[in-house]
Amino acid sequence: MFFCFCAKRKNRKTTENPSHVSYRFPRQELYPCLEYNTSMGELSEANHKGRQYHISGIVQGVGFRPFVYRIATANRLSGDVSNSADGVRIHLFGSPAALAAFDGMLRSAPPPQAKIDQIECAEIPFQIVTGFKILASQDDPADFLPVSPDLAICADCRKEILDPAERRFHYPFTNCTNCGPRFSIIEKIPYDRPNTPMKNFRLCRNCAGEYANP
Repeated sequence: MFFCFCAKRKNRKTTENPSHVSYRFPRQELYPCLEYNTSMGELSEANHKGRQYHISGIVQGVGFRPFVYRIATANRLSGDVSNSADGVRIHLFGSPAALAAFDGMLRSAPPPQAKIDQIECAEIPFQIVTGFKILASQDDPADFLPVSPDLAICADCRKEILDPAERRFHYPFTNCTNCGPRFSIIEKIPYDRPNTPMKNFRLCRNCAGEYANP
């Protein structure tokens, strides 16, 4: 999602020339709740539930979809999450206990730069869905969504660009979900890489792998 504005994660590989654009997701230690919940057990046929969320506010360009992905998979929920022109949409399927655990994590530990204005939640019919997916963004020109301001470099990115052992050592465009440009580069909502000038920069193999893997 950003000028290479490099993609980076905890498990980083050897460097490639970063003449491209990419994105880094926040480190997992920011979210200590993200341990896999092994107490939910297997779902019984009589115990399947479905739930949908619409979340509005500053929830795009701040790592919200990867965050949702991690807390959903941590609780063994299936479904999907996507950006829309009016926020973030989530569909979940699983046990009542797993859904309750997800709801608690969602409300108590959102990404640091997110600002949730409203959470709308409703029950939906259960569907048999395999896994949890981040879907392509949905665009509606009639909708409005607040966009995050540009953010000063965070401590993690600063540490990385000053570390000779990192592949982004001295790379000036490094940023992540907690820092970097937002408002100054968005062309239209929803906030996504194809809706910014970053679409003109091809990702290298390493950064493309990081970008695609929440």
